[in-house]
Amino acid sequence: MPKGSTNLAFIGQYCEIPDDVVFTVEYSVRAAQIAVYTLLGIDKEIPAIYKGQHDIKVIFNSFLTMHR
Repeated sequence: MPKGSTNLAFIGQYCEIPDDVVFTVEYSVRAAQIAVYTLLGIDKEIPAIYKGQHDIKVIFNSFLTMHR
C-alpha cells in the first residue's frame, strides 16, 4: 500500500515485496493478501517467503545439474 493510503493498494507486478520474486503466482497471492489484510485491518499472519536460494536441497540439486 502506498504510504498514507487508506483505500488504495497495488497488487501483482505493480508492487514491490522485499526478498520476493516477481511474476510468480505466490507473489501475486502474497501481494493481494497484504493489500486486503492491511486495508481491512485484519491481524493475520501472511505465510513466510520461501527462500529457495538458502535451501540445502535446492543448492545441492543445482550443483548436480551444473556438473552433468
